[in-house]
Parts: sequence; C-alpha cells; structure tokens
Amino acid sequence: MHVVPVEGPQAWGWNGSLSEPTLTPSVLVYGHPRSPAFGPGPQPRCHTFIRDGRIEFLSDCEHLLAGQTVPMRPEHA
Repeated sequence: MHVVPVEGPQAWGWNGSLSEPTLTPSVLVYGHPRSPAFGPGPQPRCHTFIRDGRIEFLSDCEHLLAGQTVPMRPEHA
C-alpha cells in the first residue's frame, strides 16, 4: 500500500474523487527489499500514475505489474 498526502504544503494534486481519483504528479515509491512482490536487489521501485480510478504502472516499476494499467478497488466495498 502506498500513501501520499492530498492536503498541506507537500500535497499531490487530487481531483477530490474517492471513487475515481486522479493524482498529480506521478507517485514514485521505493519498497522494502524483502517484500515478496519484488525480486532480489536493494530498494525496489514502484512508479505510477493514478488517473480516473486506474493505476498506470510505468515501465520502470520493478514488479510484475510494470507496463500495465489496472482499476483501483475501493478499500471498503
């Protein structure tokens, strides 16, 4: 799970939608090297755009979703 602020001086831009959010700019997160989602190596990277409720995993991600776009799921459906 990745968390970004949407309020305050360090906030990402957000369209205000909880069902189909858009965040700007992209979200770049470095994961824990022991996470089972990543292969070997230090500080694996996840780089995404969140647009209209879809997560666009950029090609520089270091996991199996790299280059794919998937819908977001509501946390409490």
